[in-house]
Amino acid sequence: MLIVLYMSYALHVLAPQYTMFGSQMYLKMDGHNHSDANVPQQSIHLVPCTIEASTDYCTVTRLYLFLHKFWFFTSIYYLGNWLFILAFIVGMTVSCLKGRSSPIEKALEDYDSDEEPLHM
Repeated sequence: MLIVLYMSYALHVLAPQYTMFGSQMYLKMDGHNHSDANVPQQSIHLVPCTIEASTDYCTVTRLYLFLHKFWFFTSIYYLGNWLFILAFIVGMTVSCLKGRSSPIEKALEDYDSDEEPLHM
């Protein structure tokens, strides 16, 4: 559950354009001045929404509004990223310095300690 929460949280860093506009597209009209009569004067292109597009054509997602309009949530987002990086580094360091114990050695130690000497 926490992995799904973090991935939706980290999507803003991994794909900022997608979290800002999603998969929205709009029609962009380009005007060209050509002297040739056979070339159309205007061409229409289907373009993905960007920050340069007018707000009449593209609307930002709620996640973008949530993270950029409220300073409190933006600061939590920033600190959360640094806490994740710190926890990852500490965990990696501890696991590298601790070393691995063989499960076979552990089983042999348990087997040896379970045996009681026979008294006859």
